[in-house]
Amino acid sequence: VKGRLNLVTRKPFHIWDDSYNANLESNKKAIDFLTTARGEGRLFTFLGEMKELGAESDGMHEKLGSACNICTQAFFLYDDVQASRAFQRGADEKALVFENTDDSIKKVSKLLLNELKPEDHLLIKGSRSMKVERLLEQLI
Repeated sequence: VKGRLNLVTRKPFHIWDDSYNANLESNKKAIDFLTTARGEGRLFTFLGEMKELGAESDGMHEKLGSACNICTQAFFLYDDVQASRAFQRGADEKALVFENTDDSIKKVSKLLLNELKPEDHLLIKGSRSMKVERLLEQLI
């Protein structure tokens, strides 16, 4: 199924498209899976803000940031500045946050193309409204 943890190989690195939807548990499960599956490669994440969380948004985004601490680098796309701050609190120095714009997608694409090495893995995941698949379109 398109957008459901599909491996899209762009040699020499691997892109995992899980752009269909996201919640805290599905994010954690995808990160855990790729931590095991990545072999010798490093793990990068490009995650979109989780939507419709109400009062639990800050806590959930902070937990998401914490889950990314096992990654080499975590990129976070946001609409709500408060969600980005919560994500940064959890992810510490590994978090790079970007406002949800086409220019940000292009900037992240350039950063990743310069950083990703052979056998590295990139997870792209986010709520549908964040349209994180735009990064995939830039990279392939």
